Amino acid sequence: MSRLEFTDTAGTASDFLQIYARLYAPSVNDPERWNVYRKLLADTWSIADQSRLLMLDNASSRYYHEVRRTPRTDGLAAYDLKKLLHILESFNDDLAVSGLLSEAKTLEVMKRHEDTLKFLFLEGWTNSSWNSQEEEDAKAMLASEQLSIDDLCLFISAIMLSLMECFDLRKIMWLLDAYIHPNINVKQRALVSLVIIFHIHRNRLNLYTELLKRVDLIAEDPLFQRDVARIYQQMLLCQETEKIDKK
Repeated sequence: MSRLEFTDTAGTASDFLQIYARLYAPSVNDPERWNVYRKLLADTWSIADQSRLLMLDNASSRYYHEVRRTPRTDGLAAYDLKKLLHILESFNDDLAVSGLLSEAKTLEVMKRHEDTLKFLFLEGWTNSSWNSQEEEDAKAMLASEQLSIDDLCLFISAIMLSLMECFDLRKIMWLLDAYIHPNINVKQRALVSLVIIFHIHRNRLNLYTELLKRVDLIAEDPLFQRDVARIYQQMLLCQETEKIDKK
């Protein structure tokens, strides 16, 4: 989220707060009152998240904040998710053609692919809040038949790490889309990411009715229930292993 987008969000929440205070006095018994209050809390959380990140971007020495505060070069500024996807989709064809030319050309194609993956990871990790266009570009990655599964799984990991830094409803909904991907590796990586993120942000999940409805729908699947139980079991075993190591 840019500073301008953050200012717009803060202004919207401020207006929303004034409306709530004016219309919903303690004596008003409106069935929509809880929904209004929940929306206000969600916006407040979002503003607090972005405020924290903006402050840390100016002060923290963590690599996450160093990347966020480093301006992009002119050459990289134009590369959004859509362009990165296009480059990654053409990798196999480029590699096949380069193999007919020279070893140096093959190495060049592989280097470009590696650099693109690095930039894709950083773009997914350090972008604290997707806009609607970025969400659509990310969905295109899930729908792509040319994108390597390994590349898609790397991007899922980047999104999980991004959500560990800052809550973003659009990214969580995207992970839910990733869970219904036909590839088992994508499904499992998305599910593990969701379980971790739900645990970290458990105190605010109830503020998003669309998220709760989506999870309730998926939770009806016995396979989903089994997989979640297995992940929690592994997490508990890891905790017990840490206790043994400390002893």
